[in-house]
Amino acid sequence: MAENQENFRTAINRGNSAAWDMDWQGAAIYYQQALDEFPENPLALTSMGLALYEQHKFEEAIEYYKKAALVSPDDPIPPEKIADIFERQGRLKEAIQAVVHAAELYLKIRDAEKAISCYERATSLDPLNLHARTRLALIFERMRKHDQAITEFLAAASILQRTGQLDRAKKTVEHCLVLDGSNEKALQAQKILSEMGMLPEPPRRKDVSATLRTAEVMEPKKYPTTKELITMEDTLPTEYFKQKSLVVLASMLFDPVTSFPLVNGSARNLSKKQQDDIMVTLNRAVDTLTHNREDKAIDHLEDLMRFGLDSSAIYYNLGFALMDINPRRAVEVLQLCVQKEDYAMGAFILLGQIFQKRGGVNNLRKAATFYLRALGMADLFTVDSSRHTSLREAYVPVLDIPQQISGDKELNDLCNTISSQIYRKDWLNYLNSIRAQLPEVDPKQPAPISELVLKSNNTQVLEAIAHIRALVLERKYDAALEETYYALQFAPNYLPLHIEIARLMSYQDDINRAVEKYSLISQLYILRGELLQGARMMEEALKLSPLDVELRKQLVELLVGQDQFQQALDQYMILADNYEVFANFDQMRKVYFDALRLASRLPNSRDWSVRILTAIADIDMKRLDWHRAQRVYEQIKTLIPDDDETRKNLIGVYYRLGQNEAAQHDIDDYLSIIRNSHQYEKGIDFLQALITDWPQKYDQRRQLAEIYVRMGRKESALDELNKVASAYLDEGQTEQTVDILQRMMTIDPEHGGEYQMVVNRLRKQK
Repeated sequence: MAENQENFRTAINRGNSAAWDMDWQGAAIYYQQALDEFPENPLALTSMGLALYEQHKFEEAIEYYKKAALVSPDDPIPPEKIADIFERQGRLKEAIQAVVHAAELYLKIRDAEKAISCYERATSLDPLNLHARTRLALIFERMRKHDQAITEFLAAASILQRTGQLDRAKKTVEHCLVLDGSNEKALQAQKILSEMGMLPEPPRRKDVSATLRTAEVMEPKKYPTTKELITMEDTLPTEYFKQKSLVVLASMLFDPVTSFPLVNGSARNLSKKQQDDIMVTLNRAVDTLTHNREDKAIDHLEDLMRFGLDSSAIYYNLGFALMDINPRRAVEVLQLCVQKEDYAMGAFILLGQIFQKRGGVNNLRKAATFYLRALGMADLFTVDSSRHTSLREAYVPVLDIPQQISGDKELNDLCNTISSQIYRKDWLNYLNSIRAQLPEVDPKQPAPISELVLKSNNTQVLEAIAHIRALVLERKYDAALEETYYALQFAPNYLPLHIEIARLMSYQDDINRAVEKYSLISQLYILRGELLQGARMMEEALKLSPLDVELRKQLVELLVGQDQFQQALDQYMILADNYEVFANFDQMRKVYFDALRLASRLPNSRDWSVRILTAIADIDMKRLDWHRAQRVYEQIKTLIPDDDETRKNLIGVYYRLGQNEAAQHDIDDYLSIIRNSHQYEKGIDFLQALITDWPQKYDQRRQLAEIYVRMGRKESALDELNKVASAYLDEGQTEQTVDILQRMMTIDPEHGGEYQMVVNRLRKQK
């Protein structure tokens, strides 16, 4: 280990020197050497990230910074650097997410200036980022920089007004006047709001980059436009999707029929008459729908389906029109619609309404399930698209809730609770406000809104969470803990509140209780079938108590059960390190073999197998168990036959066991690989290392000399052979000495006479 640390320090220092000279390619080579010694060292990972960044190898740099962030989750540097790269690539949403995360970490280590810089950068990239604006305002307020705080609060108020949260906007402006009752901008804002006017848009900062300006043009829109957003906010979701589908149908009038999708076959195979009939029918359908004559549109939409057109816009409009006239047919059509996501949210709501009207336990169960699926689709609008997959997974166990309820009244109440959250004109603003208050369990795994929506007293819970966060920012942890316990009265089974309690305990350095709390929450998530969340809670507990062997074993079992093999192997390696702390090498070895069996289940298991076997061999070497070490190194050799370090270790074991022939055979085998690949420098380094470790093994110098001969380095070859000849002579081995001298004659015929004189003298002495 000491040798590894020395090699690591040397490589890092050389890398830093190369970086100082702006030799980024050279720096990367040295930093890789450092990572070979300690693959998870955060300094080496971030240094490698920087070297790759400077070479414009951005995707590779991101991977190293991501690894650094995993190893040191509290270090703000990796996410800040990742934000740099994303911004340069024009990936603005990801850049904003990364720089805001960096800001949060700077706050955690109480570096307010750096946090401010990151939040200001977020608002440069997105002037309408409410979270960053609010955070900046609160920081400036606590630093008593009231003018700057008011500027950010007013920007936040403008954003709130534009997203339909007028009451919050007014309260924000009122707070500005609490800070400074004479502030002209705040007074003007108050007047504008009282007169129902619009506040000025939050200004873009002057330091906006050229990269950002380019990205604004090039980045594809992934979210609704402002116009669409206003429609979504002012319209019931079922009406919104009806409008959206009507726009699609109208646009089809300007496309050739041959481009229309059909259930079977291609529209190109339709006759001219069929194409004309489709266009006439489509025109009539659009006309009747535009004039809100759904009953008249039904026949035209049914005709389009009979023509074979496969369009969710047709299915949604037809299902909407048939709801009250022919519910059974509406269900058939809407079930076609939900197979694609375009109108799935609206279709699920319509299906929920149809089945709720029918009544009865089975129908109400179906209705509740449809409403929950609609809520899940609506929830996707509240998070970045990169988190959609995780959020969908979080809703899988939620859909089982209706199956656990047997009473008509309870099921009907459940339907009303869910539908009231989404079947409203301000559904998007409302859900966004809930998302903003939800405690974040894991940045990669957003909590489903359903978890709070299904609580009967969610308003009180939301208010309590907002208060808790404000208290945490002020470091009033005791008061925050009391507020959390108070909130539990309204939602005793709401696990994110329990997570807040665990976090607050850790902030108070009450580590044992925090670990117990996280462990309990983990078990509850597991019982609910939310295994990923359960695993993450165990990870939180282990951050506080990293040497808890039993808890880490449970985490490994949980990860293996979910086929999360990579993560399980990472935990196995940490578990082995824990046993090393306690000097329990037998358990350490057992853990590594368990990990080795698991690694074999991966598609490409070689790298993991080599890493684990190397660790096992290291244990055997420390315990001087040469026979076990031999078997392990021979396994590693079969996996990576051209690895010089493995060969050196195996040859050293052979020598220690007195197996000189096996050692020489391995040297010859490795050198043949070197010769075939013409990697003579690698062969030289290999033999020089062996000579340093085993100076009495003269055959290695002879082989080194032969490589020098192949490379035309005659003087170096003669120097090595001369050392061998001198050693043999000192030991009185005349024949071996003569043999070496004769080889030197063939290499250096110019001085052959001198060598021959020495040979003759040695033979006479013999």
